[in-house]
Order: sequence, then structure tokens, then C-alpha cells
Amino acid sequence: MLSTYEQETVFTEIIELMGSELASDFEVNQFIMKAPPDEPGRVSALIVNQFQPYELESFPYKHYYMKSIPIE
Repeated sequence: MLSTYEQETVFTEIIELMGSELASDFEVNQFIMKAPPDEPGRVSALIVNQFQPYELESFPYKHYYMKSIPIE
């Protein structure tokens, strides 16, 4: 079952890879991910990886987190 993999350690590892590999391979400098409060493992993994709540009045969705990564 997929929920077996929905653990903070797995999310943290995926997010770390995303931040290092995708950012450089595709010249991505910003990531936005959803993490509802009823999924504390996902929220914690994003916070551990230095994502911040994405709360702009022009962005009409809730429970998103963002991280900016400088392109080298």
C-alpha cells in the first residue's frame, strides 16, 4: 500500500533529491509543494528542508510551502 511510504524520512529524502538534482538539471529555482496539516510527516519534511509557508493574497490555495534555490 502506498501509505506505507508516506513517512517523514521518505519525504525528506525525496525532497533533498529534488532540491539538489532537479534544481541543477532543470535550472529550477523555486519549489512549491502542498502539505495539508493532517499530514504532519509531509509538513515536517518540508520544514526540515527549509520550506516556508507560501501565503500570498494573490495565491488562492492553502497549505502550500515554498523554497527558493539559487541557480549556480
